[in-house]
Amino acid sequence: MRAMVDANPAMMLVVDEKVRVLAANHAAQAVITPDESAVVRRRPGEILHCVSHDSHPRGCGHAEHCRTCVIREAVHKVSDGEILSRSRAMLKFKRDGVVIGFYALVTAVPFEHEGRKLVLLTIEDINELANLWSILPVCAVCKKVRDDQQDWSEMEQYLKTHHDMRFTHGYCPECQEKIIKKQL
Repeated sequence: MRAMVDANPAMMLVVDEKVRVLAANHAAQAVITPDESAVVRRRPGEILHCVSHDSHPRGCGHAEHCRTCVIREAVHKVSDGEILSRSRAMLKFKRDGVVIGFYALVTAVPFEHEGRKLVLLTIEDINELANLWSILPVCAVCKKVRDDQQDWSEMEQYLKTHHDMRFTHGYCPECQEKIIKKQL
């Protein structure tokens, strides 16, 4: 079983309900340290060198930024009963005094081991995908969107097809004002 987890190219950490690391796969160890014993019982922000982990005397989990930390939120959600938590976020770490940021998909899944409730935390680098998502060709006149097959479609249809987004419609204050004036 351990070989399967170590074969995964994404960073994987097993954490407890207090977000303390109990185990790390090879991909995580390559980023953190080859010595897995050096990460045990420490928090992710501390071992990954989060930019906020040392901004509070008590360390990771106590700084102002920690209240909205995607890693902590994911672990707390599944510890509170959710089956899965998956969030995309910009993570920022320090390496040799330099801040390094990358987009990550943070996934948390609860499981039990020897009667203990734990969380498998996966951190995937999605920088390439995030860069592709940030570039969307839109017609300057009709606002249609071009997809990867060079087909053009309405913005709403494109987002529904490619990102599984649904829409509700309403009026912004300016358009609502225009409609009211036309009706009078």
